[in-house]
Amino acid sequence: MLSAQVQTAVTRDLWAMAEGENNEKPLIIRFRSELRGVADVSGYPELLLINWNYESDKDGLPTDAAVEAIDDFEDLMLAALERDFQSVLVCVITNDGSRQWVFYTSGVDEAANRINAMPQKPKPYPIELLTDDDAEWAYFKDNILGECDDAEPPVE
Repeated sequence: MLSAQVQTAVTRDLWAMAEGENNEKPLIIRFRSELRGVADVSGYPELLLINWNYESDKDGLPTDAAVEAIDDFEDLMLAALERDFQSVLVCVITNDGSRQWVFYTSGVDEAANRINAMPQKPKPYPIELLTDDDAEWAYFKDNILGECDDAEPPVE
């Protein structure tokens, strides 16, 4: 059974941002702030990382053209994965020529099928999918939230 707490946090869709530096380049993390207080993450045992290496400016941030393509992809991806809470986006990390979407999913195979079924552009999306078992959401809690204590308040 999928966690009602997770679904409520996703429905409210409140985000916070944290900024820093990694590899001497700006690091931007946006994450669903309400997930900080969610204890029940049942039903989402698999971590899905989706990476997009993009054309960047001198600071490692996406160019205007890259932003447009990345934003279009994100909209399509969220419609495909979150429409029925099959997967939930917990954070997005942008740094040094790469954007990574961090999802937890009820099933990696179904998530991959949904991504493959998304409308495609003339060129394939330059993405890489990585997966791991993480039923306790340790990656998100320890590596993301643990580093975002001073994040900006939620954005509605």
